[in-house]
Amino acid sequence: MPVYEDGSIDCWKRIALSNLSNELERGWLVTEIPVGKEVNFHGLGAYKILSAQWEHTQASYIVYVQECVQSMNSKMIGLFSETFEQKQRWKDKRVKWTAKGMPYKYKDNFGYTLADGYSTNLFYLTDNGWQLTVITAYADETFSIDAVQDQFFCLDEIRELFSTGRLSSNPKGRITVLITSFATITAEALYATDSDEKLKEIEDMSVRISGKIGIHERCQKLYYEYLIWPCEENKERLRAAYEAVPEHERIYLGDMDTKDGDYRRILYTDDKREV
Repeated sequence: MPVYEDGSIDCWKRIALSNLSNELERGWLVTEIPVGKEVNFHGLGAYKILSAQWEHTQASYIVYVQECVQSMNSKMIGLFSETFEQKQRWKDKRVKWTAKGMPYKYKDNFGYTLADGYSTNLFYLTDNGWQLTVITAYADETFSIDAVQDQFFCLDEIRELFSTGRLSSNPKGRITVLITSFATITAEALYATDSDEKLKEIEDMSVRISGKIGIHERCQKLYYEYLIWPCEENKERLRAAYEAVPEHERIYLGDMDTKDGDYRRILYTDDKREV
């Protein structure tokens, strides 16, 4: 859960530090999940919890988040807040805010030159078991892994970590996962993202953050070209582009309602429709 120096918190919406206790009380945020229930790791899959050790109560979690903010803003000044009237105004206008930052790294030791990054979740195998971590691809074609401090990797090294099983999106069997500063859980997969497909996503992150056209954009472009001119040649070009998109990301080719349904209709059925 990203937390920023002004006390903004990103929990699928933007909330203020002062409102954290309310979100915990109403269950929008929770500090533990009952055994037998499902936990979803975004971009990785869903797991049934078999056992767990949770590090926080609601009260201790509020203190922990406050300490995170204070580590960036020692005097706790300029904190984000919203009045009831402000919240109601945005609600009436059907506007919702998020607090989403851009990962970055310093490009060199002099000045304030930054390289932007894109991030996704992964499991990293430590000497003590699996750890939920974040991998970030930067515009200078390097990568960082949160579980490995003070080290940057090239793409070939990331591929090697996948091939040796050090990085994975679908560890086999019953697994124990450390979620740093939050929990240690034992769980089994209900469904999981294929590691080869996850590596394709990470490779594409590196392409997109460097300013080049990614596989999603290419696929969407060919989709519209097919709609304009639905010939067999354009259909096969679209098929190749669609199948190059990682399986777990194909649902993002359309909107929240259509997902990739029209792509599948065109490529794998005989259904026709006018455009």
